[in-house]
Amino acid sequence: MDARRRLEEEPGRAAVHLAYPFGYDLGVQGIAAEVGYVTACSTRAGRSGADDDLLAFHHVTIYDQDFLFDFACRLRSGTAMRERLKQTLTGTMRHSGRWSRSRPSRRGRGRAS
Repeated sequence: MDARRRLEEEPGRAAVHLAYPFGYDLGVQGIAAEVGYVTACSTRAGRSGADDDLLAFHHVTIYDQDFLFDFACRLRSGTAMRERLKQTLTGTMRHSGRWSRSRPSRRGRGRAS
């Protein structure tokens, strides 16, 4: 609570938003509500919906190497375009069975015995 008071002193405003740095459970969430936090950001990645709990919002991580397009994609979908592409391609490859088959050996190709 002392840290919260210190955060409120300089700007002169109430600190009503919280970020759980190491995750949370219902007990921690209850304490956050009890001490007056209105919203909180969880450690779950992704976008939150309109019906999500105000004390358990998802978060969207923005990285310093993100391009403007990545930033825009993260705000819209929760992930960067290259991550979405990778997820889509990985799912497609797994679904098609390409990754489940072992690759033929290259040994002996082009060599005289």
